[in-house]
Amino acid sequence: MKIFERVPVWEVLTRAVVDRSNPKYPANNRHAVLVMVRAPESDVPFAVDALLRSHGWRDVAMEQFKLLTKPFRSEDRVMMNWCEDAMTREGGTIVNEEPIEEGAL
Repeated sequence: MKIFERVPVWEVLTRAVVDRSNPKYPANNRHAVLVMVRAPESDVPFAVDALLRSHGWRDVAMEQFKLLTKPFRSEDRVMMNWCEDAMTREGGTIVNEEPIEEGAL
């Protein structure tokens, strides 16, 4: 896929808090959110933060990130949609439905 040659694609594990503008989850809960964005390495934190804030998240903490060096492949439709969103839009997210308990890592 030529997109990998032009702009790097990153997979980022984050923790973020739901704000009141996100109707999918109860406000103020913290969740693990897997993010895929296209950005130069120096812009990854900004791209992740902007993507999550635009979808109703705040207090974003990046835990890990890795460069995807070849096209993403999966049999799972959710995972493929996530990748497609990253390739064709500003990025993609997958949210762990269970909130992170207060005091958990």
